[in-house]
Amino acid sequence: KEVTKLAIAISGSGSISGISVGGLNDGIVDSGTLATNSVDSAELIDGSIDSSHFAAGVVGPTSGTAQATTSAGSKTFSSIPSGTTNIIISFNEVSAATGYSIDVQLGDAGGVESSGYVSSGYTLTASATTAGNSTSGFMVRLGDAAYILSGQMVLTLLDASANTWISSHFGKTDTTAIVGGGGSKSLSAELTQLYILLGSGSYDAGSINIMYW
Repeated sequence: KEVTKLAIAISGSGSISGISVGGLNDGIVDSGTLATNSVDSAELIDGSIDSSHFAAGVVGPTSGTAQATTSAGSKTFSSIPSGTTNIIISFNEVSAATGYSIDVQLGDAGGVESSGYVSSGYTLTASATTAGNSTSGFMVRLGDAAYILSGQMVLTLLDASANTWISSHFGKTDTTAIVGGGGSKSLSAELTQLYILLGSGSYDAGSINIMYW
């Protein structure tokens, strides 16, 4: 077997030269081999480390692909990766042709789960407050088909062993109306998808996207 000899030099200050990229086998140098603070930005070539070298979520949230809510009554965000613990759902001027509420349902590899939610939501206007609850999803009350929703729902993994998720949301639906609420749900397996549907009718304006990490 041919052995490649490397001319490695160690200076009096402890710096090492003569090792090029690819000169060491994988795993030869790890965090236990390096002294604290021995490698910083000065030792890295510009562009040598980017997001492709990190596991999903390590370098920050991942954005999904925005979906227009201009037709149909449901939207699905799938392929949410293993290890995800936080999700933000953003609603941008979402309108329903006839519906009065939106349910956000969680799903795993076995499918979307449409029961077992502990969820409530409210609509607050200048003249009244209306509230409701749902066991079929995390409910966002629109209050009126003429209302248009902009806001966010935050989903956080509370207990990985039980796949328990907590939701909270807040947003506006009119110049004098706001919505809010929260809930909890335990899945049968690790979360992989979201299903966002109207209580009835179809969407007719706006868009939805997610961000996860």
